[in-house]
Amino acid sequence: MQNKGRRLIEWAFACLACLAVWTSAEQVVVVITNKFFLFASPFGDTPEATSRVISNLVVPSAAGVRIHKWKGDGYISATVGANLTWGSVGSNRIARGEGFWLETIGSFERTVIITGALTTASVVTNSFTNGLSLAGYPYLAPVAMNGMNFTNILTPYIWGDRIYTWDFTGQVYRLFFYDGGGELGGGWQDADDPGHPTDYILQPIEGFWFNKISGATITWKAPAP
Repeated sequence: MQNKGRRLIEWAFACLACLAVWTSAEQVVVVITNKFFLFASPFGDTPEATSRVISNLVVPSAAGVRIHKWKGDGYISATVGANLTWGSVGSNRIARGEGFWLETIGSFERTVIITGALTTASVVTNSFTNGLSLAGYPYLAPVAMNGMNFTNILTPYIWGDRIYTWDFTGQVYRLFFYDGGGELGGGWQDADDPGHPTDYILQPIEGFWFNKISGATITWKAPAP
């Protein structure tokens, strides 16, 4: 998505008093408060690269920002100090389409720049094994949960695979499950409103948990917007 200049994105599930987001072609500027925020990176070191080191990807403007990177069985975490660096954790890489948590220490607002090179590829491929993975749409664009190839490219289809999105206003999860057998209408469905495919829209840089219940490794070929 080539988004010239800076524009405010109104996240569908949040109030702007809680989080403000501006985007340009190569960066996203977020203003975060004393809460947890689940983001995902659409950036690499170059358009062809698949990842970016944390120290170059996430650039805070003040101390008191904490990052949590999921490693499959726990987190790698770091807090930015007065020198505005991530320390040794900053050398860890976050993949394009990988999710991560940010939180603020204390009640003051912090501005954080999430930056890198956007891909020009028509498809970005990521894989998931059984269990929990932090993920997100690997392009800087909104996408329908049922329109990002989780419903027609991912195989095998396993009834009950789950996505958890994060409502940072209420600091609670929202659960979606995959009705691979079609008994309830098929596709990703909201656990609070089942019986039909959800119309939920993932916003730019919105991260989510993907919980793969069983079966072989799943390959997600996410299409460009």
